[in-house]
Amino acid sequence: MGFLVVNLKQYPVATGKNSIGFLEKLKKIRGNGKTEILFAVASSDLLACSSKFGKSIMSQHFDPVAAGPHTGSLSNETLLNIGIKRSLLNHSERRLPFEVIMKSLSVAHSSGLEVILCAESQLEIEKFSRLEVEHIAYEPPELIGGNVSVSTAKPEIIRNAALICRRSGQDLLVGAGVKKENDVTLSIELGASGILVSSGVVLSSDPSAALSSLAKALS
Repeated sequence: MGFLVVNLKQYPVATGKNSIGFLEKLKKIRGNGKTEILFAVASSDLLACSSKFGKSIMSQHFDPVAAGPHTGSLSNETLLNIGIKRSLLNHSERRLPFEVIMKSLSVAHSSGLEVILCAESQLEIEKFSRLEVEHIAYEPPELIGGNVSVSTAKPEIIRNAALICRRSGQDLLVGAGVKKENDVTLSIELGASGILVSSGVVLSSDPSAALSSLAKALS
């Protein structure tokens, strides 16, 4: 199963009191039988969005702690208790030390939380491919939020990354600068099984149309 992940980040148009209304419009867009559309929402909105939209909601991050005295942390147990079964980890805007990634994956694996582990280089992809993780997302940080797609700027890395992940039985998602159908089509042709997008949808003048266009390219 491939994923089209829309990361809502902390954009005001898609968080807090605006989160439910924003997602109600996007939930009308359906993936095909081989692609699932997921929404990574802000921590403060997880309970409300999960209650409303179910398994299409995922977390942007989690911490490798058990439920209990961990003020300010977000445990995998908390996520699972409110119906969240997937999470991003090590996003370029929330980078983690390798030892924390290892501990987080161990906690997630033992509990059944599914992880999309973000990597910013081919070297990291090679390193992460040896870990027990279902999905790896390649996002070069210099392209995030820009107008140049990763599939245009880094095609060889995507091709090599796809081969690395395939050998390890992992799925590769790609993101950064993905805004157009052609960005998605080229990524899939290079071997990716899904995409991770944010501003290309969330900050679009017509988010529903933007998401529909990307989903169509994955069909």
